[in-house]
Amino acid sequence: MAEFEYKTIVAPTAPRKYKGVKSADERFARTVADAMNEAAAGGWQFVRTETLSVLVKKGALRGKDYEDRTVMVFSREKTMRSPALAGYATDRAEPTL
Repeated sequence: MAEFEYKTIVAPTAPRKYKGVKSADERFARTVADAMNEAAAGGWQFVRTETLSVLVKKGALRGKDYEDRTVMVFSREKTMRSPALAGYATDRAEPTL
């Protein structure tokens, strides 16, 4: 059975500026696509986005409050099943008796 590892990054909140792209919607879509492509270059596959409530401080004396944060979830198959098997080739045949 394949084992997976996961990575999350904070979803972009402000679009980057791109030469020749004027619409804010197009800039934002391209910013999100760039974040996905950067992760894909490292072997990560996009799974979904999640919005989570996070407890944050509201200044020195104001206390704490919850804010929503959106993260992008990526996964990829682990290359090694466990650190104990790091030097063991899995395609070796078992010795016969």
